[in-house]
Amino acid sequence: MKATNRLSICATLATGLLMAGQATATIYDFSVGFTNGPLNGQSGFIAGADLVISGGELIMSTTNEWETGTVSISNTNNEFTISSWFTFDQTGPKGSGQEIQRIILNDVSGGATPISAILRRSNTVGSDVYVLQTKTDQAGAAANQGWQTFSSSLLGFAAGDAAGSSDDLMMSITFEKGTSADTWSSHVVLSNLTTGTEIKSESRIGVFNVTDNMHNAATYYGGVNGSHSDVNAGVANRIVTQLEVAAAYTAPPTWDTVFEYDMAHLDDSKPFSDTAGWGSLNQWGWGFINTNATAGSRLVHRPKSTETEFETNKKGWDWRGVIYTNGLPRTVDAGETIEFKVDYTMFAHTALANRNGIDFFFSTNGISWPLGWSGEHLPSQQYFGKDPAGQIGFRVRQGSWNNSGNWPDGNFQICMDPANPTTSQGSINLNDIGITNITGGISADLQSNPMALTFTAFKTETAGVWDLTLTIQNQFGGTLKTIEQNSWTNDALYNATEIYFGMYGYHMSVAEEGAELDNMRCRINWAEAPIYTTWEQFEIDYGLTNGVAGDQDMDGENNWYEYVLCGDPTNAGVQGVLPSFDAATGEYGFSLRGDTDLTYYVLTRGNLMIGSWATNATDVAPADDGALHVITETIGTTADQEFMKLLVE
Repeated sequence: MKATNRLSICATLATGLLMAGQATATIYDFSVGFTNGPLNGQSGFIAGADLVISGGELIMSTTNEWETGTVSISNTNNEFTISSWFTFDQTGPKGSGQEIQRIILNDVSGGATPISAILRRSNTVGSDVYVLQTKTDQAGAAANQGWQTFSSSLLGFAAGDAAGSSDDLMMSITFEKGTSADTWSSHVVLSNLTTGTEIKSESRIGVFNVTDNMHNAATYYGGVNGSHSDVNAGVANRIVTQLEVAAAYTAPPTWDTVFEYDMAHLDDSKPFSDTAGWGSLNQWGWGFINTNATAGSRLVHRPKSTETEFETNKKGWDWRGVIYTNGLPRTVDAGETIEFKVDYTMFAHTALANRNGIDFFFSTNGISWPLGWSGEHLPSQQYFGKDPAGQIGFRVRQGSWNNSGNWPDGNFQICMDPANPTTSQGSINLNDIGITNITGGISADLQSNPMALTFTAFKTETAGVWDLTLTIQNQFGGTLKTIEQNSWTNDALYNATEIYFGMYGYHMSVAEEGAELDNMRCRINWAEAPIYTTWEQFEIDYGLTNGVAGDQDMDGENNWYEYVLCGDPTNAGVQGVLPSFDAATGEYGFSLRGDTDLTYYVLTRGNLMIGSWATNATDVAPADDGALHVITETIGTTADQEFMKLLVE
């Protein structure tokens, strides 16, 4: 559940379902149901003495620091969202402190080390810069996570640090509990409700590392923290009108995240290698991809663009470069899938020509030439095709293929063979992705529609063999092309204990072509859990190795007999529940395992010497839950004698 803007103020205190399942949200409107005085003890809040309700508003402490107000949250949840609606006055330069407000999740009520989102002022006295920060509960510098700066004008203040009142603001953060303390995620957003705009946001997927105390907390506490005093922060009249504390449980993911990032919070017009706080991407380099903020930041690679924006902001550097990350976090097992996805916008070359775009690939470690600096992690190989025996992936190209003959339309090519990295395995006409006139010299005609490229590499059970798939979707999710390369042999990667992801952008010879990238993610999708029949699960549970006819516990009854009647095939004393007949009512009762693949027959005959068995009743087992079910069929008592038996198939 990601934090979202709330553009209206709820009028009442409300508790209700957030979504289907175990999910609730409580919105505390301090103008309803609260009385003037200390917050502590009202509506379940545990709060410092200086957090008070006055006139239907929560007043943050003006003199004391780090005053908290929290409510408890069950640890059966694994998603927690805290949101604050607030205003404050800026009185001048900040003093010896910077923080205006924190929204927090803690493992101890009133504890000093929560995980949090923080609105703070710049460290520089006299600056009009504010900061949206996230912090974990770890000690020292390890606690510092995101750090997004912005002008005070976005909060509603005049330029500089002059006195004034903020607009109505909302800060919200969602924490998603990981499978371990070092795989939590956070999503924070700061919004201006007066203007209806998002000021800053940031997501840290699977890399928001917390302490074991936080991860294993018996109870969680969510709420607000007043941070520094008014004097130290250079503010006054810090008022919270509403606080929301939401919690939910969602099924854990079926993948391990390698990285997952959007580009919205990148520093504009800087080389990607200069961008701080990128966790698993912190070793990307060579400056060949830069950020572009004309319509929200993306990664941009247009190496020799002469357009003013690119040239002025150094986004058109004439580089070819390797981008590389640390290796995948673990060995990929047979049955698992490596997945890479990226949003891709193409800029075409203004002629019918073949042009390499960008390589995306996975490789063994085999750098072929020095990159000029050392890093925490070893890089991937240089480019797709450099070492075909140790690579899988794909290259994006512009091809010279002419579809109609009326004008040189060209195509968008995907090349997936590292031994032949310019040979297309599939292509799409440029017209079909929104590039309509490559020879007209009109810049708008050269830009494609946004596309989503998804590459998967399934590691089969056959040694050395991968099944590869590349799917191209349009901006609305429709599939434009699916390219499958099944039974692809690559022993080196199959047997590798370390696999590295890399990207390579080509040194192009003219101005206009290139690409913009956004929303990149890489995952290891777990193997699908096998689906067993109820009998197969019975075999697994009891460790049976001799099939239906075997007698594991040597009690004279075979495994199928004990399965059907809910016995224990490993315990001779538990053979299941035998059928019975009630002579008074004529009812034949028996117990049967819940398996809808079972069909039972109640057979009867009046004489064992002559005649044959007749079917008195037949049906399937009433459920598919593996449990014991009692079934009754009526035989009757009119005959002088009757023999009966149960047949189950």
